[in-house]
Amino acid sequence: MSVSVVGSMSRSRRRTSGPWILQATGWLAGLAILVGMVLVFRPHSPSWALMWLLAFTIFSLFKLLTLFRLDRQALARLSAGRLVGYLFLWPGMRPQTFFVDAPASPVADAPGSPSHLWRSALANLALGAVLVGTALWGLPGSTPDWLRAWTGMVGFVFLVQLGSFDLVTASWRAAGVPAEKLFDFPARSRSLAEFWGRRWNRIFSDFARSALFRPLARHVGTAAATLAVFLLSGVAHELLFTIPAGAGYGGPTLYFVIQGLLILVENRPPCWGWLRRHPVPAWSLTMLALLLPLPLLFSEAFVTDVVLPFFRALGGNG
Repeated sequence: MSVSVVGSMSRSRRRTSGPWILQATGWLAGLAILVGMVLVFRPHSPSWALMWLLAFTIFSLFKLLTLFRLDRQALARLSAGRLVGYLFLWPGMRPQTFFVDAPASPVADAPGSPSHLWRSALANLALGAVLVGTALWGLPGSTPDWLRAWTGMVGFVFLVQLGSFDLVTASWRAAGVPAEKLFDFPARSRSLAEFWGRRWNRIFSDFARSALFRPLARHVGTAAATLAVFLLSGVAHELLFTIPAGAGYGGPTLYFVIQGLLILVENRPPCWGWLRRHPVPAWSLTMLALLLPLPLLFSEAFVTDVVLPFFRALGGNG
């Protein structure tokens, strides 16, 4: 969560719209579905196929849970066409963006406007395609596995999260829907709070803010609610990374707990004030905090047993 996001979430006291029993049922049903999928598909599916299947299922469950939180009056502000667009043609997790009376999209030449996003999307798609193509076919067979895997993974980030998502955002803005940029130049982050809350993966942060942080913060405080959000992220990545790989258990959870604890530290007034006054050291510390514990998130088993088989399935030479 970014400091501004955490602050706005802690100040918010809006009640959850949907009935709590419906939301609780949704969480429990989603957990049962995921456990069932692991038990059924893991013995019979390639590790990479199980990873993508779980990712699609988690994404779909989160989408439905965002709708469970809306009351009838809010649902009425979603036309049939916009509801279909939100569910199937938009990766974000804020249905309010698709309300028929949502604010108009930015002017044509403003930062973040459709024309700006088109350019950003095309540049990221081109770079991502080069990196993925290099990982699949451009590296010699003697290339270390870690180098091939990271080249491809970084390429997929540019191709999908930074390129394709910008393309979809630009398309919706051109159609008059105020869709938000979901990955907003994450390398510019000068704090972990800014990175996780505003720049990296707003798909998850928007969902977690409304579905978990705000309800918990009213009862247990912002610190505990922040840690709960990062714990949820850790559990989700255990499902996506360690279960398909069959190894590295606990690493993703520890990675995200570390991030949450560091955010609580940097949100203290002395630390936050220093970060704001010293942008270059702040950026350096942020990148170190993100990258140094990264092996906890991406274990060697995940690279060798999930990522590289997926590249080979795509026709890669490695």
